[in-house]
Amino acid sequence: MNFGRLAIGLACLSSLAAAQNADDAVMYAAPFQALNPAITGDVSGEASFREVNGKLLASIQVSGVAPDTMHLQHLHGSRDFMESRCPPAAADTNDDGLIDLAESRAYSGITLIPLHDDPVSLQIKTHTYPTANQQGSYEYQHSIDLSKLQTAVKEKYGMDELNPGRMVVYVHSVTDKAKLPDSVRSLPDVPAKVTLPIACAELNVQGPTKTR
Repeated sequence: MNFGRLAIGLACLSSLAAAQNADDAVMYAAPFQALNPAITGDVSGEASFREVNGKLLASIQVSGVAPDTMHLQHLHGSRDFMESRCPPAAADTNDDGLIDLAESRAYSGITLIPLHDDPVSLQIKTHTYPTANQQGSYEYQHSIDLSKLQTAVKEKYGMDELNPGRMVVYVHSVTDKAKLPDSVRSLPDVPAKVTLPIACAELNVQGPTKTR
């Protein structure tokens, strides 16, 4: 037996299997739509999440946001698996001209998974979210252990299933100079300028094995 050829053949099969697994990976992706453009302007970008080899690979690119500013970003969803959506203009129920965090919940659910340097911690209040550059753009790339994330979500929210395809991604935060009405609601002890939603993406499955 020619063991050299056998080794080469096995290596080729291994490479092919890896390529097939990559092709079969589930991806959730969507472009961002601007929210509260009267304050934020034309925010744009894209969010994607890819399940590969037990990892959830998060990728977010955003432009048109407040420069030199840290921007909170999260996966929002529902504990009862409601299919989350980005809020329409009608979500502004107090008629102050802005859709705040509280008004978004009827459409998007609650803040579930923070997208900073340690998403598995599920810690919402932290200073490790991405900061936009002087041109008002940023990129976020992070590899998340999917098993650990699923365990954390189950322990904290009682959710047996983690399905990004039923969630939305929010980008928050405006410049300190922004003038917001006192009616804009936020998290306890967090200024509204930090939590105001400025962009939203409705994730849709792109891979072959799951449906939204």
